[in-house]
Amino acid sequence: MARLAGLAVLALALGGCAPMLPYLDGGPAAGATPAAPPPPATPRERLVEAIEANGCLLTADNAATIQMRANLGREELATVIQQLREAGQVEAAAPGTIRLLSQHCI
Repeated sequence: MARLAGLAVLALALGGCAPMLPYLDGGPAAGATPAAPPPPATPRERLVEAIEANGCLLTADNAATIQMRANLGREELATVIQQLREAGQVEAAAPGTIRLLSQHCI
């Protein structure tokens, strides 16, 4: 019982110190401006990230998953793949398979 009372006193004491310790709750210090959110990713960036997350290969089996993760329509997907092909960032790996060439996919 005394131990429980001691914990309650400690909790109250620490609660009173919170205003003096602005980072205890993970929030910014008083007067600090929050960081701006990152700019939205381009369709190309989203597709590269989605292919990387799926083993660096775009296949008939994972195309729907990648397309959904990249938030691309069918025509937009084809356009972005063509852009990546022209930039030398994708190659044919096998029939019906495209391999991404990026810093995460070699």
